[in-house]
Amino acid sequence: MHLRTLLSSVLLLGCLCAYSPEQELKQLNQTGWLLEITYLKNAPPAYHNVFLPGSLVSGGWFARFGHIPGWELPAGAAPIRAVRISNRLRNDRVRVTVSVLRGKRIMDTEETVVTFELLENQKMVVTELEKFGVEPFEIRAFKTDPLPGSQPDISNEIKSIEVIGIEAVASDLPRNKLTLRNLSNKSIEALRIDIFQGDRLRITAQRQGLEGRLLVLAGDTVQVNVSMAVEAAGSAGAYAPALSAQQKYVIRSVIFSDGTAEGAIEDPYSPAAFQIVSAGRRIELQKTLPLFTAALDSPDDSLTQGVKKLRSQLKKITVPIADAEIANLQQRFPSHDAEFLRDGVGVGISLMREEMLNQLRHFENNPNGKDFRSWLIDNTARYSQWLERLEPAAPPQP
Repeated sequence: MHLRTLLSSVLLLGCLCAYSPEQELKQLNQTGWLLEITYLKNAPPAYHNVFLPGSLVSGGWFARFGHIPGWELPAGAAPIRAVRISNRLRNDRVRVTVSVLRGKRIMDTEETVVTFELLENQKMVVTELEKFGVEPFEIRAFKTDPLPGSQPDISNEIKSIEVIGIEAVASDLPRNKLTLRNLSNKSIEALRIDIFQGDRLRITAQRQGLEGRLLVLAGDTVQVNVSMAVEAAGSAGAYAPALSAQQKYVIRSVIFSDGTAEGAIEDPYSPAAFQIVSAGRRIELQKTLPLFTAALDSPDDSLTQGVKKLRSQLKKITVPIADAEIANLQQRFPSHDAEFLRDGVGVGISLMREEMLNQLRHFENNPNGKDFRSWLIDNTARYSQWLERLEPAAPPQP
C-alpha cells in the first residue's frame, strides 16, 4: 500500500486513535454549538462539534479541498495534504484556528493560516488559504439543540464479539453507545466498526485501548461510542444538519493481543499496520522522554517559560528511523516492503508527537492550580508507562 492510502485511511478515519469511552465523552464536552464548514464549491457543507477549552480534541481536518487554478508550490516547499479546523468556545464566541498540514512523505508539519472568532450565526470566508493554493473555506458558527438520533441496524461479522446492547448518547451530533462482550479467550487490542448509509460506507472507526492498554480483556465487556452519519439538508444558504437515513453499524474486525485477527483485516486495519504504527509511537517516546527529564532538572522555569521551551523542543526534535528498526519490522512482517514500513512508523511518530503537544496546550490553557513541575512529574510517569506497554509483541504463530 502506498503512503497516501495508508495515511488517509489511518488519520482521516481516526482508525488508530487511542480510545476509552469515558475519555471520549469527557473530550466531547457538549456545548450546544456546531461549525458549518463549506470546504468545496457547490458541495454541501460538513458539520463539526464545537469544544470547550478543556477538551483535548485537536480538531477535524479535510483532505478534500479546492485548488487555486494555476497556483504552484514554491520550490522546496512540502505539499499540502490537508486543512485542519480547530475550535474552542469562549464566552459565547467560537475561536477558530485554520491550519494546513503538509509533508513530503507524511504530514509532519502544521502551519497556522489564521485564527479568528465567530459570534452566533456569523460566517467567515477564509481567503487566507489562497496563499497556500487552497480555495477559501466558509465557516459558520451556530447554536443547536441536540440532533435526535436513531438506533441503526447492527451487523456483526465477528464470532468473537457479542453485541449486548445499544443506547443513544446525548450529543450535539448523534451517536450511540455499544456494549460488546469479548467471547474469545484472547484479549482484544483494537476493534473496527463501519457505518453505512444503505450500501455507501460513510465512516470507519477503529478503537484501541488508551495509551497502549488493551481495549477489552478475554471474556470481558467494553462500551464504545460510535458516531452516526450526518448530512447537510436544504439548499445553498439554508443548510441544516440532518441525520442520514438507513444507517447500519457493521462490526468488521478485531485485532487480538497475540497479533492475530478476525474479520476484514486489510491494511490499514491489519495487525501488521497496527503494530507498525505502534512502533512509531514507541520510537517517538524513546526520543522525547529525555526532554521531560531535562525539563525536571530546570526547576527555575516558570509555567510560561517551561511550556514554551518544551513545546519548542518537541517541535524541533528530529526522530530518525534507524535502518535496524526497519530491518526488524521486515523480519516480523515480510509481506510489507521497506517504504510501507517506514511510512507507517512515520505516521506513529506524528500521532505521538501531536498527542504530546495537545497535552501541553491543554495544560497551558487549563492548569487547574497545578504548577509546571507537577505536570512534568505526572506526564513523565505517564509516558514512561505508555512506553513500557508498547514494547514489541512476539509475531503471531502461523
